[in-house]
Amino acid sequence: MQELHALVDKKVADLIQSGEIEKSIELGIEKSINESIRRQFESYGNITKQLNELLDDKLKINALQLDIPTYNDVMLKAIEQKIGEFFESKAAAKLMEGMNKLFAPLPESMDIHEFINKIVAHWKVEDHYDIDNTDEYATVELKENDSVLGGYNLQIWKQRESGYYSKSKNSSEVSLYIGEGGDIRLRHTWNPTILHGEDSLIIKAYASSMVITGLADFDEDLLELRLHPDTDW
Repeated sequence: MQELHALVDKKVADLIQSGEIEKSIELGIEKSINESIRRQFESYGNITKQLNELLDDKLKINALQLDIPTYNDVMLKAIEQKIGEFFESKAAAKLMEGMNKLFAPLPESMDIHEFINKIVAHWKVEDHYDIDNTDEYATVELKENDSVLGGYNLQIWKQRESGYYSKSKNSSEVSLYIGEGGDIRLRHTWNPTILHGEDSLIIKAYASSMVITGLADFDEDLLELRLHPDTDW
């Protein structure tokens, strides 16, 4: 045991003599100081806190002195500008033409043949790619209602069957019940947010209480049911 102590004492004496211990202590002190300084600049360090307080105080903004428009004000001005530009252009005339057509009143009564022709006219093919989605001729069925209510059931298809190999009957685009007095009672599936085409005609006819005439004298030969153009594409 004494020999071990003697060896340790000798080694310590050698380290002191060579300056190794002093050098290690200096390195340790330097490392501790650097670490302490580094921590001062961390997120929660003392220096960082002081700088935050200083900047908070010096960089304060007085909201009452700022004239910044609200989001709604900016959007309103942008919309007004775009609307103004639109109505100064030729598009205004086109818009008004479409609005007049959409809201044009219907007569108090309309012959069943004219009514169907107006519906089918919206489906006439104008694009080559629409041919596969329509038959050459629209299909119309007007049948007397067998129930005690009487009246008529009107169905119109722009494509009666779908599928090349196994044919299946499509739902009709128009399905209406028309009372004996010619009043339209809706059974039509429609989207009230998209009033164009046949939807616009049907809903306006219903809303204005337009009467359908000529039901008893219905003749399919008086209809214009061709959807495809007469000439080849």
